[in-house]
Amino acid sequence: MEGSKRDLDSTSCSANILVTELDKCYREDGVTVMLEMSSSGEWLLVVKKNGLTRYTHKAEKVMRPCSKNRITQAVIWSADSNGDSNWKLEFPNRCDWSIFKDLYKECSDRVVPAPAIKFIPVPGVREVPGYADSHSIPFDRPESYIYLNDDEVSRAMAKRTANYDMDSDDEEWLKKFNSDFFVENELHDHVSEDNFELMVDAFEKAFYCRPHDFSDENAAANLCLDMGRREVVEAIYSYWMNKRKQKRSSSLLRIFQGHQPKRALLDPKPVLRKRRSFKRQPSQFGRGKQPSFLQAMAAEQDALQEQNAIHKVEEAKSEADRSVELAIRKRKRAQLLMQNADLVTYKATMAFRIAEAAQVLGSPDAAAAYVLD
Repeated sequence: MEGSKRDLDSTSCSANILVTELDKCYREDGVTVMLEMSSSGEWLLVVKKNGLTRYTHKAEKVMRPCSKNRITQAVIWSADSNGDSNWKLEFPNRCDWSIFKDLYKECSDRVVPAPAIKFIPVPGVREVPGYADSHSIPFDRPESYIYLNDDEVSRAMAKRTANYDMDSDDEEWLKKFNSDFFVENELHDHVSEDNFELMVDAFEKAFYCRPHDFSDENAAANLCLDMGRREVVEAIYSYWMNKRKQKRSSSLLRIFQGHQPKRALLDPKPVLRKRRSFKRQPSQFGRGKQPSFLQAMAAEQDALQEQNAIHKVEEAKSEADRSVELAIRKRKRAQLLMQNADLVTYKATMAFRIAEAAQVLGSPDAAAAYVLD
């Protein structure tokens, strides 16, 4: 009978309030504790007296422990274990205390959502019908080696798409650049991520081929004018140079990091090639001016390397001629030794026959005359 009554009235329970103030402490009997939703949509434990709300409490995930009155054995529960709250609930009836615990758990479940169960996929295998009957050409290993033309660097230089991939720093800088530069200059066309990667890729290729000639913003702007405005190219060039200095790397492309820059390995892709013109171009250095010291040293070094290469070719030719002459002499001597060996073999054979004939005839001279005739 008591259990059925508890189920019918499980939405609320009765308790007493123990109030502690600065100058007095008192008890209020006959309060009701129930669940209600606040105006902000939160579920709260509400303590009411004669229909008026006296206190509210937001349930936590773990309920605070209770204590007992050693005289009356009533259960006392405090909303704050630190003593900041000036009220406590007293449950003389154990049935009301059990209902309060159920109400607290219900409020906690509604306030603190249960964690979502993470679904871990389990790999499986399924048979594809008709796969074995499909008309697929089996792979036959050829007799010759499978190889690629040119090396990795040459293929990267000839590649028309960008070898460079943007990272998070590049994306952040490009986003800020598009928002600041184009808004300030009242322009509508922004630099796309593809063009940014193509510009950086062009800078890396040009720097790898001509590290001494590609060292200022003007050269970069002249090579990439078809990709954007001159100011845009110069800004991206400055960002690229600062990034190389920060990373202290020979190149931002992995494929170039293990190779030393060369003066003329391959022509970069068409975006880096200057347009040819039949008109006579003015001199780069002007009338009466001489090339810089670095360019003169580079030209002298190229000439010296070419002379060394010619000298090595001549030495190789002379060494080959000497080897041919030595081979001819050794061949003649080998032929002479073979002739001598044949003569010795013939003499030994004739001596053996004369010895056999002498045993039969009893005279060496007669045997020699018999064999030689």
